[in-house]
Amino acid sequence: QASPAAGCVAAAHSMMPAAAGAPRAASTTWSFGPSDPVELFTVFRLLGRGSFGTVWLAAERQSGKVVAVKVLPLEPLKLKPGAAQQKWLQDLRREISLLRAAGDHPALVRFHGSFVTPLLEAVWLVMEACECSALELMQVLGAPLSEDAVRAVLGGVLRGLVHLHDEHRIIHRDVKPSNMLITKEGHIKLGDFGLSTADEPHPDAPAAAPLPLAEAHGGAVGGEEGGVECGG
Repeated sequence: QASPAAGCVAAAHSMMPAAAGAPRAASTTWSFGPSDPVELFTVFRLLGRGSFGTVWLAAERQSGKVVAVKVLPLEPLKLKPGAAQQKWLQDLRREISLLRAAGDHPALVRFHGSFVTPLLEAVWLVMEACECSALELMQVLGAPLSEDAVRAVLGGVLRGLVHLHDEHRIIHRDVKPSNMLITKEGHIKLGDFGLSTADEPHPDAPAAAPLPLAEAHGGAVGGEEGGVECGG
């Protein structure tokens, strides 16, 4: 089995020749029900760690489908005052809502479902898995990305941002290399909606025109749609 670094480099080579990705496949969102995620998934390795919790590479045991699992521990939440607990839960509900809304585009990470473990130890957010992020790729290579790679990455990210803005009025607010993700096939996706927010238009404001990114970039954003969560 190839190492994570080798897989990242292989995905990058698939990405570099072309900026466009594949169209979105049919939905694979699962209906998990009130099950214990520990019994449904085999966890392989840690992908990333942050102030929110951790992200793990895992597989759904029945189908073998590989996923990324964002684990948000609930124990620290119990120590916070009531107002802080309510804000955390509100932020979590917002993130899940935005993930569901945004998962209909091939340049955005797909959301599969969420769990609360039976003893209320943690919340699991199950998402599409990828090989690595643009940041991890640069760390593996020990050098900046080539112009072709940058063009491919930014093409996918811009497609995702245009869709978020125009179709859902979602502002991502955390666009950075660690959230620019690369699939095994070399498609580009924007991930991590933990800081995203929905922009509610003012009732007196005129309707916003679509972002003219396709024209500004010579049609690169308006062509085929680019098309993972691996943490960071």
